[in-house]
Amino acid sequence: MRAMLERINDGVCIINQNYQLVTYNHAFMSMLGYTNDEMYSLFIWDFDHTLSEQKVRDTYPSFANTQATFQTVHKRKNNDTYIAQITAAGTNVLGESMVLCIVRDITEQEVLKNSLLEFKSTVDKASDCVFMFDPHSLLFTYVNEGALRHVGYTSDALYKMHPYDIKPEFGREAFTQLIQPLVKHREPSLKFKTIHRHKDGHDINVSINLQLVESELGAAKFIAIVHDITEETKLKSLLESNKEALEKEVENRTRQLVEAKEKAESANMAKSRFLANMSHEIRTPITSILGFSDLLKRESLSPSQQQAIKKISTASEHLLGLLSSVLDMSKIESGTYELKEQTVDVKKLIDEAIILNEERLASKGLQISVELPHVLPTYVGDITALLQGVINYVSNAIKYTDKGGVIVRASIVRQYADKDELRFEVEDTGIGIDASAMEKIFEPFEQADTSFGRKYGGIGIGLSITKKIAALYEGDAGVKSTLGSGSTFWFTCVLKRNNQQKEGDDRALDSESLLTHLHTYCADKNVLVVDDEKFNLALLEQILGDVAQLTVKTASNGQQAIALVQEQSFDMVFMDIQMPIMDGIEATKAIRECVGKDTLPIIALTGNIFLDVNADEFERLFNDVISKPFKVDDLLSKTLTLLTTHSQ
Repeated sequence: MRAMLERINDGVCIINQNYQLVTYNHAFMSMLGYTNDEMYSLFIWDFDHTLSEQKVRDTYPSFANTQATFQTVHKRKNNDTYIAQITAAGTNVLGESMVLCIVRDITEQEVLKNSLLEFKSTVDKASDCVFMFDPHSLLFTYVNEGALRHVGYTSDALYKMHPYDIKPEFGREAFTQLIQPLVKHREPSLKFKTIHRHKDGHDINVSINLQLVESELGAAKFIAIVHDITEETKLKSLLESNKEALEKEVENRTRQLVEAKEKAESANMAKSRFLANMSHEIRTPITSILGFSDLLKRESLSPSQQQAIKKISTASEHLLGLLSSVLDMSKIESGTYELKEQTVDVKKLIDEAIILNEERLASKGLQISVELPHVLPTYVGDITALLQGVINYVSNAIKYTDKGGVIVRASIVRQYADKDELRFEVEDTGIGIDASAMEKIFEPFEQADTSFGRKYGGIGIGLSITKKIAALYEGDAGVKSTLGSGSTFWFTCVLKRNNQQKEGDDRALDSESLLTHLHTYCADKNVLVVDDEKFNLALLEQILGDVAQLTVKTASNGQQAIALVQEQSFDMVFMDIQMPIMDGIEATKAIRECVGKDTLPIIALTGNIFLDVNADEFERLFNDVISKPFKVDDLLSKTLTLLTTHSQ
């Protein structure tokens, strides 16, 4: 008997009336994953996931008369589960009640069954009709619910019919001739229009896409996707015969398009509101993560701790970069991206883009060089936008280059009376791009090959943003590339020449100098920090209090801030914009109306790049703005500037 049990592929076990294993074969032991000694200590409830001891005893007071086939769930030693099909037969052995169980793991069959049921349910819900028929007998082998409704027959009736039975203009011979291009593999598919006849006798105009599909097992089936075009055909006939009706239909369609456009614009506004809230909600915790990480870097930590903090900062900045890219794209598409007018030094712009990528260049051992004209004026433009365009290209070049180097160029390609058309180029020695992929890589969330996203990272939005930034400056973007031989990405922009050159050294103070100046000139200053997020409040309190050694008071909403400003004197206020009870805009308006507070320095804190505020009003209310997340030195620098300026 033992030899016979071991030759059976299914699991076999015998359980006595104490509900304990008496014997079993190796297949069953392998299913459960226990050792031989452990198996003999098992009771039914130890491996049947659906049964408790009490339920077993209540359900099976005696095994002698048991005769059943059922499904249950078994639990392995490692706590994994599988679906088991049990065939159980009870008997008496030497006066003792026992049950013989044959156990089969049917997990894969159940998963496949459920997948097929889900597939069928999905296809049944499709609006188009799906017919499948055998290429030899031409009998229908599958129809979805849409097909049943389409021709009015039951599935049992249709499975005894052929495609030409519902096509009055075709007999078997004509239909066989029609499908010959597919049978002989001369065509991948056939698309044509014809007529189907409903069970009740009325005709239906249809368009058909017919294909012969072979499975991995070699079996072949014809699949026909049928679309009812009866209404479209009637409409076409009506339009052709009646010009007035055509004009009315065009008018109706135009109205529908206008309504669709209005709905789309409304949806776009809803998306912008959602992105605004998402920006605020995500930037708020990132502010705390980056801020506290920045503070920890200033402490005396071990090398491993410093490395851990660096990894936290890098990961957070990467997340912030992805968020910023998506939000920048949304701002550009919604028309809310406002270009600033700043002095643009092209050389400094390129140098900053390289500095921000120095660590990645060094880690890959790549060389980078810059090629510029001998004389290049300064311009007026948005430094952040233009820098983003160059950074996207440099970052992209480094990502897809494993050896060699990167060249960054800038040149004047056309001159006008008071402005120039500039061309920025970034050339690399990387993997290159296939010609067929070059047309789509500037589209949002597209990459030359989807496998690149897995190997190299990224979400395929940087190039699209660069192209849109170029368009904001009356320019364009593109690429020249050969697969395996590198790429040259370029973008152009038209910028006004800057006729008012800025003089003097505008270099920022380093961290140590900032603290020295703050401790020397601002030691007696009182500041108020207003933020509803407790972690950000704690971060700002630590930076301004412990690091800058200012006297700090805090408030968690606008009403508290107004009360504190009325009660005592502050030298500066940091005001979060989005807060419950009263937001930062309303609170700042109220503070400005208080006697003697119209010149109080107030810095806005915001993580919302879609802030729906009039720009002139915002500039009138706030002396400066700090976007979340911020760098500690940037916060301290603006604090020093405003405190020293307003105390003179």
